[in-house]
Amino acid sequence: MRKEFRMLDGKVDAGFSLLASKIDAGRKIEWTPISIMVSALLAIGAALYYPVREAISESKAQTEIARRENEARIIKLWDATNATSRELEYLKGQLHPLQKP
Repeated sequence: MRKEFRMLDGKVDAGFSLLASKIDAGRKIEWTPISIMVSALLAIGAALYYPVREAISESKAQTEIARRENEARIIKLWDATNATSRELEYLKGQLHPLQKP
């Protein structure tokens, strides 16, 4: 009977050892596929980011050019308006000269 208990005990220990090794193997993380996926995602992100960055910088350059052109137009209009105002005041003075005291 002792012999049978020792054999049974040995089988139970062997079964627990096998179960423990399967559980340990199941908990192991496979890093290779994860690293490949992360690398691929980074490459795709970089490939998508580059054209967007170029478009943004081009848009900024066009906006700056438009701002400078508009600034020049505003200055010309301001000068023209001031010249017209000065001419109008001069003509008003010609039509209604100041009274001499």
